[in-house]
Amino acid sequence: MPMSLRALKNARNLQAALRGATIEDIDSIIAKLQEIRSVIEEAELEESIKEAERKEKLEQALEYLQVNNISVDDLVASKSLNKHQKLKFKPKYKYTDLDGVERTWTGQGKLPTHLRNLLEQTGKSKEDFRIDD
Repeated sequence: MPMSLRALKNARNLQAALRGATIEDIDSIIAKLQEIRSVIEEAELEESIKEAERKEKLEQALEYLQVNNISVDDLVASKSLNKHQKLKFKPKYKYTDLDGVERTWTGQGKLPTHLRNLLEQTGKSKEDFRIDD
């Protein structure tokens, strides 16, 4: 039955678990624990090196921003601007609604109410309002 970490930290639990064990058994267990320890130490060292590299890159980025007079707000604004620019579609339809207002529609989503009303009133199809590229 596997022991919990809490049980392994308790001297009495260890003594009870090792009752009847030989010195060679205990030495073997200690050697295995030392191997596990070295693996854990290596992993922690690698993690600390990665974190130090990450901090260094952040410092370099901040220095670059300061030298070039770029604020974090500028970065955020440019990122959100790029995201919205990708979503824009060119209008495919151009029409003047019943109120005389000139409107466009990209052809994405539901048919606009103004265009639907215009189509019903005039009997035309939406292709009559298509913009030629």
